[in-house]
Amino acid sequence: MTAATAVFDGNQAISSTAVGDTNIATAATVVGNANNGVAAGADGSLNIATAATVVGADNGAVTASAVGDNDFVTAATVVGRGNNGVAADAVGGNFANAAVVVGGDNTDVHAQRGHFNAAVVVGNDSTAFAGGETGDEGNRDLAIVVANNAQARAFNGNNDIAIARADGASAIAGPATTSWTSSRRCSHY
Repeated sequence: MTAATAVFDGNQAISSTAVGDTNIATAATVVGNANNGVAAGADGSLNIATAATVVGADNGAVTASAVGDNDFVTAATVVGRGNNGVAADAVGGNFANAAVVVGGDNTDVHAQRGHFNAAVVVGNDSTAFAGGETGDEGNRDLAIVVANNAQARAFNGNNDIAIARADGASAIAGPATTSWTSSRRCSHY
């Protein structure tokens, strides 16, 4: 288990990195405001439970990244307002990647490249992106936003679903699908 934990405000570069054949429970956790560079990374043939978690406001660059042949449960989770750059990224044979944000004014929330990618945002002025795109891959991607001025995207997978419920929301499911844009109605795949 590799872990980095910070409690209080204004911390920089809180990171936990594991480089080995098998990495289990690599985590970076922050409880506070205005923290930047909260990252958990695992680089091995088997990475299990790589997570970056932030509880606070105005935190930037919260990432969980797993690079290997088999990556399981890669997650970046933020609870707070005004957070930016929440990402869960896995490259390889991936399963259950998720980027979850609860709060407003969040941007660049994405879970990427795996078998089950999910990006969920509950807040205002948010964006979400589920899977694939660069280098393709995906399968059962899901992006949900419940917010004002929000966009949900699920891309390059087989069973992509994008749902956005808000005024001025848009949802895009995949490259060959119809996108909906709405200012007064629910917008979904």
